[in-house]
Amino acid sequence: MNPERREPEITKEEKPKGEVFEEKEQKEEIEEETVKKEAEETEALEKEAKTKEVRKEIKMDFEKQKQEKQKSSMPDFFKDIPDETTKFFKGDWSVPELDEEEKKLRSPEQLKNREIQFLLSKASGILLDENANPRITAETGRILLALKQEIEDMEEDAPLRQSLLSSANFLWFDGGGKEKYEWFKQLTKSDREKPTPEKAESEKPESKQEEAEPKQEEEKPKSKDEIEIEELARSYNENVAAYNQIKDNLPILIKRMQTKVSDLENIINKLEFKNDEDKKRIEERLSGLLLTRKMFERLKQNEVTLMPVPGLMKEVEGESDNDKKARELANYKKIQEFKANSEKILKGNKYFFEKNMLPAYDSIDGQINAIKNNEIDVETKKLFEGYGILKTYEEMNDVFMSFCKNIGTEKINVKEGETINYDEQEPFDTIKDTSNLHKDEEVQSIARSGFKYKGKVLRVAQVIVWKK
Repeated sequence: MNPERREPEITKEEKPKGEVFEEKEQKEEIEEETVKKEAEETEALEKEAKTKEVRKEIKMDFEKQKQEKQKSSMPDFFKDIPDETTKFFKGDWSVPELDEEEKKLRSPEQLKNREIQFLLSKASGILLDENANPRITAETGRILLALKQEIEDMEEDAPLRQSLLSSANFLWFDGGGKEKYEWFKQLTKSDREKPTPEKAESEKPESKQEEAEPKQEEEKPKSKDEIEIEELARSYNENVAAYNQIKDNLPILIKRMQTKVSDLENIINKLEFKNDEDKKRIEERLSGLLLTRKMFERLKQNEVTLMPVPGLMKEVEGESDNDKKARELANYKKIQEFKANSEKILKGNKYFFEKNMLPAYDSIDGQINAIKNNEIDVETKKLFEGYGILKTYEEMNDVFMSFCKNIGTEKINVKEGETINYDEQEPFDTIKDTSNLHKDEEVQSIARSGFKYKGKVLRVAQVIVWKK
């Protein structure tokens, strides 16, 4: 037999050693690059995760600082509100700070009353503002609850307790505070208990309106009497608040005026004058300041009778015509009595400021204007400046302006060189303009300052004008 024929084996062509080494080196480089890239990606992911964690910590720290700042700036009696509640507050519920001098002149009760009055006024403004932030409007209800509790905890005979409680109850029951508090409770509950995506989808509100505010039961339209009493109550609370502000700030004003004049009196009594004429001029002006101080010391605000917001008789289903007439007459009498009391307080506030306080202030204002308008000779002016007379007048003016700001009163702004504004000013005197440098009825100077109360002119400013 012929031996089996075998096919020749085909072997791979062997590569040169140099090429094999180069290929191996390239493979290692690729593997090394891949490992390096994976390490960089891992490092980047770790860095990103760490950054997110740091950002989360920073955000949490920021929120905590914000919450602590918010709470620290709020009045002390708000400290009882749990942190779990205050962290949802979006509004600024801090009370403007007083300077140290004013703080020393007020008792702790007066400081607390000032805080309560400020916050009640702010809450009232928010509840009446249709364009207010809905979230802040909701938390106003929680603030009112805290204010009510604080006022109710006061001693029964504590000053202002009755008027403050009347204001708080009106805002709570008639101003919508109670409803806003219920809304706030629902909002904060949903914030604390965030639902899962599935639950959120199933509980998704049908409209944006339902999402913005919990659905409330339809209320019966308010009667004409109810609308009128609400408007009167707002006005009454504003008038009572103004009365309380005057009552609260008046002793501080008098004390500060006494201090300013007494300090100057002590300085002048220790001075040695160059001549008798200078001494006479300064003593005359000091006696004028002492008289001004006495005028302020005699200021006394009349007491007013405060009354709660009256409750009206409501319509009863099926009532007879006679019963209806009796109910309407009883409500009318209550409204008229309440209205008269409110107007009496308002008139009393205006009268006290215009007829009692402004005459005391005019002696200060008149002297400053006289010096400013060069109505006294140069030598006397130098004396007043040198011995502190002018400085004392200016400081007393600042004290009075601070008082005015606290009670909602402001000086009418009069600019020299502008044409007289007859809505706020009246000519006291005229000066003939022979130089033709001025307009007809252009204000030359101020003779007596005018004032506004709650934005309305209380007393016009008297000015001296140029005449062609």
